Amino acid sequence: MPDYDYELVVIGGGPAGEKGAAQAAYFGHKTIVIEAYRELGGTCINWGTLASKTLRESALFLSGFRTRQLDEGLNVQFKADITLNSFMHRKNLVQRREQERAARNLAASWHNIARMTGIARVINPNTVQVTLLAKFDFVPVGQTPVARCCSGRMRPKTSSRIWSSEKDYSPGGTPFLSQHLS
Repeated sequence: MPDYDYELVVIGGGPAGEKGAAQAAYFGHKTIVIEAYRELGGTCINWGTLASKTLRESALFLSGFRTRQLDEGLNVQFKADITLNSFMHRKNLVQRREQERAARNLAASWHNIARMTGIARVINPNTVQVTLLAKFDFVPVGQTPVARCCSGRMRPKTSSRIWSSEKDYSPGGTPFLSQHLS
């Protein structure tokens, strides 16, 4: 039997991926969740269902509250300056709370679930390729960045976005590590 890195690779950190990974980990399976975005939640929490329903429910609550009257002459007045920013602030709070809940669930010590941010692609039934997204690449001392030219030969790669390992300075002369990584 091959030596696998993980027993289960979950592609996508939405509600189903989060629950599936937690369930597998609960039963002792070595699990990793690969999510393209920094925050868990997928479309449901980050862009779709939760966001639209929060905005809808906020509007329904306010519209119903303004017209609600109690029996025997009691009238409830609601005076507030409600703007689009108020709605968006509430939506963002609800989203953040759910993102944090999902992250806490996967980070729970009893689950021991690994997490990776990147774009996953299934290569075959037992292999997943992950493309990692980075603002900067760092090539350790002793390595030479190379590019394959059209003839297939390797040649050193030169770019203003590649910094030398011999000095800790970007092409503009600003200390790279202190400027970009701190």
